[in-house]
Amino acid sequence: MTGEQWTPADVSHRFAEAINARDLQGALACWSPAAVIASPDGSEIRGHAALTERFRQLIAVGARLQISVFDQICTELGATAGTRMTMTVSANDAPTVIKTTAVVMYVPGPSGLQILIDHLGLDAA
Repeated sequence: MTGEQWTPADVSHRFAEAINARDLQGALACWSPAAVIASPDGSEIRGHAALTERFRQLIAVGARLQISVFDQICTELGATAGTRMTMTVSANDAPTVIKTTAVVMYVPGPSGLQILIDHLGLDAA
């Protein structure tokens, strides 16, 4: 890798900060062009075009993200980690809170690690 060598925690936090700041390009920079988000229902969002639309939707509804990273393992070829995300969206003046866990794989990108696979699972709590 050249340039910055972010850890999985760095990448996930930068992504949350970008969404919270309504910075679409900053959010996309955290993801590989070949990235996929796999949802618990089996649906998938693949590639930057689909991610762009999803992130635009999050920004439009004023989503606020908090992400914590655990069990990260890094090598020179990539990394994996578990994440816990809390997303808060205000709807009808009442906040809705969604909590998820995920297994995330990261690969080297032009300026550090990027998210390649984000395999989501809904929390029961």
